[in-house]
Amino acid sequence: MIEMRMRVKISLALAAIAVVAFLVIVAAVNVFVLPAFERAESEEVGEGLTRALNVINISISQIESSTKDWAYWDDTYQFLQGNYAGYPESNVVPGSFESLKVNVMLFLDPDGGLVLGKAYDYENIEEIPLPEGLHEELGGLASLAMEGGKSGILVLPGGPMLFSVQPVLKSSREGPPAGALFMGRFLDQRAVDSISQTILLPVSLQPYDSLALPEEFASAKDALASGGTAVVPINSSTVLGYAMIKDVSGSPSLALGVSLDRHFYRTSLAALAHSVSSAFLTISFSFIALYALIEIGFMRKISRLRNEIIEIGERRDFSRRVREEGDDEISDLAKSANWMLSSLESSSEELKRYAVHLKELVEEQTAKLREKERLAAIGETAAMVGHDLRNPLQSIMNIAYLMEQEGSSLPPDKREALSKWIKRLRDNVAYMDKIVSDLQDFTRPFNAKKEEVDLGQLFKDLLDELKIPKDVQVDIEIKPGAERALTDPQILKRILHNLVNNALQAMPDGGTLTLAASLSGGELRIEVRDTGVGMDEETLKRIFAPLFTTKAKGTGLGLAVCKRLVEGLGGRIEVKSSKGAGTTFTLVLPASSGPERQK
Repeated sequence: MIEMRMRVKISLALAAIAVVAFLVIVAAVNVFVLPAFERAESEEVGEGLTRALNVINISISQIESSTKDWAYWDDTYQFLQGNYAGYPESNVVPGSFESLKVNVMLFLDPDGGLVLGKAYDYENIEEIPLPEGLHEELGGLASLAMEGGKSGILVLPGGPMLFSVQPVLKSSREGPPAGALFMGRFLDQRAVDSISQTILLPVSLQPYDSLALPEEFASAKDALASGGTAVVPINSSTVLGYAMIKDVSGSPSLALGVSLDRHFYRTSLAALAHSVSSAFLTISFSFIALYALIEIGFMRKISRLRNEIIEIGERRDFSRRVREEGDDEISDLAKSANWMLSSLESSSEELKRYAVHLKELVEEQTAKLREKERLAAIGETAAMVGHDLRNPLQSIMNIAYLMEQEGSSLPPDKREALSKWIKRLRDNVAYMDKIVSDLQDFTRPFNAKKEEVDLGQLFKDLLDELKIPKDVQVDIEIKPGAERALTDPQILKRILHNLVNNALQAMPDGGTLTLAASLSGGELRIEVRDTGVGMDEETLKRIFAPLFTTKAKGTGLGLAVCKRLVEGLGGRIEVKSSKGAGTTFTLVLPASSGPERQK
């Protein structure tokens, strides 16, 4: 049957469109969104490693500063020249180790001979032996001191040590060097625990040669060897990061590791899964609603029209007419059928008038005419159905519009049901279109086309396009010098459109919306202020994060896209807000200058 075949085609077409739309969303997620999550996690691990390395470097700098203070001192200089026998009893005492936070002090002659060496555990407050293997390094350390001094990490059999060795000079820093002074602090587990407490992340330290990464992270090991960092996801809960530390000779010696909980990654994946599921459900319900609208608005009318024409043809009662409802292509088809029936009726009456005299001829001609007209009617009907239905099916929104026009003639109960389906269709299609559009703005690239823009006119055009509630007062404040800007008007307008919409939604009970522009420090500052509900500190921290939203129905991409667009214009976006006191978004853009502003 014709209507059954058409139903099958429509169902297959809608199903195919829904599947393609869902696959596009899934592909976009896998190509753009998931890699962005992984990059963000790697950056967070890298920040943790940087903080840990900074703590170590600060410790080395402190030791170097202390070593220079003692090495560039007349008392130390006299001691190494043999002219101050009481120097050790006065200075190389437990209190000095504790105040300097060092474990080892070595006083060397220029050739690396040990004049005085002491080791002290300032944590347990006791003197300890010099570290194993340190004597073998004395000559090299003295040479480093004679070359101007050196600070860094010294790896000994008993463990690594932060150290500094400096030439011993007079307080005026004049020579020749009387020898060398070495100060060192153990980089043991207690030091590693202290680093962990400082950066608030678990930290580990191990010999570089003993670091074993899984085979699937061979590229990470190569990056580590070249001086970079290695990020290794252990499981869904933990990710490890490693950085290579070189010793005093410049060789890889230690692997510094930090452990990070994958809370952001898990939360992002959960939010992403929810968004994709919502998109799938929205697509499914939208196309189900669309099919129902097509069934109610078109297929039933076509089926009824077909049945009426068949019945008229079977009874050969050309005085009957098919029903004409609405003002669309199907009603035009019904009118054409009625015109055809009217013609047939006229022809039939005319034939009857000649029946008495020309019975045989009339019967023969009537049979031919009826056959010809029947075939013509069938051909015309089929052609019109195929042609007139192609346009309504080209666009979902066009179909909704036609349904709305056609629904005005339906009975009240059916018209109300049809209006609800149309509203739900438009809302869901608009929501689906917004999801596809925000994800495409956070990740695709764009080129800003800058031109001279009148900000006052742009503000007015924007407000004219938006529906401003009557209980919202709008103020425009443009300070002298900020009337014009060199920027992309379409991108700027889109950013402001999103921010103003958010401001209006934040003032459900009315308030004041302010659009302001000013120049400050060579920058153009455009503000969108509202007196709405405001945001708390936790929301402010995450407001520009992709997929974060406080709305019941939102994608969490609007402000993330705004941030990306502002940065694409060479600027930045700032926000100030407090709970119950309103919100201010500020766009900070480069100000045009010189000839550009004089145009």
